[in-house]
Amino acid sequence: MAEGYFWSKDDSSAKYIGTNTAVDKLDSVQTIGGRVSTMPNSKLNIQQEIAYQFGTKVSPATTTGIVERDRSAWAAQSVVMVTPGWKYTPTFGLIYSYFSGDANRDSTGLGANAGKTYHAWDPMFENQTNGHIINALFPQSNAHNIDAMAKFSPIEDVWLQLDYVYLLMAKASSISGVMDMNDYDGSGYYFNAGKKALGQEIDVNLIYNYTEDVQLGLLCGWFFPGKAIASESSGSKQGETAAEAIASCKVSF
Repeated sequence: MAEGYFWSKDDSSAKYIGTNTAVDKLDSVQTIGGRVSTMPNSKLNIQQEIAYQFGTKVSPATTTGIVERDRSAWAAQSVVMVTPGWKYTPTFGLIYSYFSGDANRDSTGLGANAGKTYHAWDPMFENQTNGHIINALFPQSNAHNIDAMAKFSPIEDVWLQLDYVYLLMAKASSISGVMDMNDYDGSGYYFNAGKKALGQEIDVNLIYNYTEDVQLGLLCGWFFPGKAIASESSGSKQGETAAEAIASCKVSF
């Protein structure tokens, strides 16, 4: 199977300069990509996807004026899934995702990035979750995401999935300090210069198909911050392990 796609996102909202002046500038993200999926045999599935973004990056409002830069960003994903046909119907998978970025994103387009091309991947409307806590904390931008997973059915109507996810920056931060990783992250984290490892996560997901219409679930996850994240910033314990437990009930009508 092969497929191609093109997505366009334009933001023409006014960007304000100073107190009384408004200037209309178009921030555009054009995404073109393709994906192939093949099954060399009944037990193996291989997928490959690659996409490119171009357009114009418009900085947030500044007192010195609107800054426009060219976009040039890449993303790629490789997937290998193996279903060996053993007892308990296990499936093993390895998913690698890459999203380009900048060592110093500097969303204002000033300072170190003045006049430079904007390489940070815009996740737009991503719907993937390789690492449940990771997906909540970090954007799909300037990152390598590696997910090793195993799924099996120990008893009838029950599925158990285990995921180990490793996340690191595509480009290490060029400076130490609080930075956001994209425009959708307004607070940011305190990053250590020259370090790429953002952290590791372990997820355990239990699904019970109670009936044909009712599905019960329990997700438990643990995230262990890496060396790229400062252990403490302004009294905030950034280096501590994050954990979650989510119970769910899905009813189909």
